[in-house]
Amino acid sequence: MIRLFLTIYFSLSFAVPLFGESLPLLPGKISGLQNNSPFHSFIHYFTDSKDKNFRERIFAKDTSLSFRNIPAEMFSLGFTEDTAWFYIPLKNDTSNDYHGKFEIYNPYLEKVDIHYRYGHKDRIYEILAGANRAYEANFPVLDFYLRPGEEIQIVCAIKSGTPLRIPFVLESEKNTILRNNFVQSQSA
Repeated sequence: MIRLFLTIYFSLSFAVPLFGESLPLLPGKISGLQNNSPFHSFIHYFTDSKDKNFRERIFAKDTSLSFRNIPAEMFSLGFTEDTAWFYIPLKNDTSNDYHGKFEIYNPYLEKVDIHYRYGHKDRIYEILAGANRAYEANFPVLDFYLRPGEEIQIVCAIKSGTPLRIPFVLESEKNTILRNNFVQSQSA
């Protein structure tokens, strides 16, 4: 019995980060997205109750931040006043250009800050949206373009007084056009 317990303990201790260790923040590969692989394996998050700005530390890949992977594309943290920070690194590992869209489908979120940076640039861009902010759509959308070998880092800070249910959508521009055409044909 003790041998079984020790075996399980040591197996889990090598598989699960302990004492605030962060997961390796490997970029998602565009080839995987094009083959309909789930993208939740490369969306990393942590929560903060002190309302600090972690943007720069996340872009710098600070290893002291304790990231976890989200379990599914539809993600919920329940009722919380904490800010959820998400990090989505992507790399175009194909030989073709990639036009993509990153969306967060929840118009009731109080704050949705999307910061992004292309791997070959130092400049950080941002999209600020949320229920209490003027934004041209109900939810924020990031359109991005990656040449072969290029990378993008996406950092999101999300806060809400309602249940924090966050449906992420990450798809190619081609799939978005097909989806929009399908939705329009169904509503006609």
